[in-house]
Amino acid sequence: MDSKKEEKLLALLFLNLNSRLKKTGKLLLNLSDACKELSECYGSLSSLAKKLGVSNEIIRAFVRISELPEEVKKLIEEEKINFDVAQRIHRLDKKIQIKIARMVAGMNANDARDLIQYAKRFPDESFEDFKDRLNAPRKQVEKYKLLIFPIENKFYDSLKLLANKNNLSIEKFIVKSLRDFLQKG
Repeated sequence: MDSKKEEKLLALLFLNLNSRLKKTGKLLLNLSDACKELSECYGSLSSLAKKLGVSNEIIRAFVRISELPEEVKKLIEEEKINFDVAQRIHRLDKKIQIKIARMVAGMNANDARDLIQYAKRFPDESFEDFKDRLNAPRKQVEKYKLLIFPIENKFYDSLKLLANKNNLSIEKFIVKSLRDFLQKG
């Protein structure tokens, strides 16, 4: 590699690896290609990491992106797959990387991670069924507020007696009584 190209690649990595900028799309692919090329030039990932002042794992993570199939890289370039998801796809068997990448393209990060984890654990299963479950409308979770307030013992005893007459716990009796009161307006 000529020194001008080496300087250019090192500058790209110096400017971007340590910054807090989001590494997506073409930039992510350019960084991964630069890491791969320079690590090959220097003979190891650790030599490049040392030169840049970053960990070996950072360099390894970017090199992994460059090892993905071209179709997956295209989805990265189109910003349909981010760095984290691409890293997870890399851990899958080569035979299913493209299929899973197409499926997770555009998905939110949590669902993409879940689908990739499923594919890793069950590589011979149908991923479409699992994706459908992820995309199914989520059951609405009812939220509650907890109220804690002091009451006198004699008032508590009266409530407990009424709850027992209605075959309810005191908590359920209080909630029912409040609902009835609010419904009457």
